[in-house]
Amino acid sequence: MHTTILSRVLAVALPALAAAAAEPPAPIDAATLDAWSAPYRNWHYYPDHVIPAEPRVPGLEKFASTDCPTVFQLPGDEKWHMSFIAFDGNGYNSFVAESADLVNWTNLRLAMGFGPAGEFDHGGCVLGAYLYESWDIKAPRRLARRDG
Repeated sequence: MHTTILSRVLAVALPALAAAAAEPPAPIDAATLDAWSAPYRNWHYYPDHVIPAEPRVPGLEKFASTDCPTVFQLPGDEKWHMSFIAFDGNGYNSFVAESADLVNWTNLRLAMGFGPAGEFDHGGCVLGAYLYESWDIKAPRRLARRDG
């Protein structure tokens, strides 16, 4: 009996679903697109890198090929922070920098480097993903506190 009911439901539903899928979606009008994109306009393009490919961190001048920049702000701190990685021919290390305007970055320094032989970070260690207080696109990029 269940098979008969299922067959009848499918016989009615499948043609309707196929017809709906065959019709292309209606285009979104320009006014709606403008309203959706308005909060994300007025960005300024800076043609130069804000972190150089060879950051020249004192004592770690061999590191180059910077990559994976991630910008964040600590709760209660007006400064912005950026982590990034760089390679020295042997492995990657993680670095951090500070900025007040998101363009000029200072105080470039090592965050995590090569650990001693036999330790987890012997071959280098890099910062990975971040846990933010909120992933909402309008929320500030602030790091969440561990354990509250």
